[in-house]
Amino acid sequence: MNRRQDLTARNIPSAQDELGALGGHPDYDHPGSAYQLAFTDETFLLREELRPVRMQLELLKPELMQTEQGVQSTVVIFGSARILPRDTA
Repeated sequence: MNRRQDLTARNIPSAQDELGALGGHPDYDHPGSAYQLAFTDETFLLREELRPVRMQLELLKPELMQTEQGVQSTVVIFGSARILPRDTA
């Protein structure tokens, strides 16, 4: 491996690699176990203290998906059923 590849090589396993390498802990393999990876523990993720993290994920997910699809900009239009028709307004 040349020096540039060495500097840009992934030194931290991906979440998928981590999950695949995780060995089971039969005595601790239940929801809320400290031995369960946080991102696989639904009980942990749904705690009230993690609401800001979940909110951040809700904002990040569509941004990442749009970036993957090549969307560079969007237009958001807010409206309401109470808006008067053009001829009345």
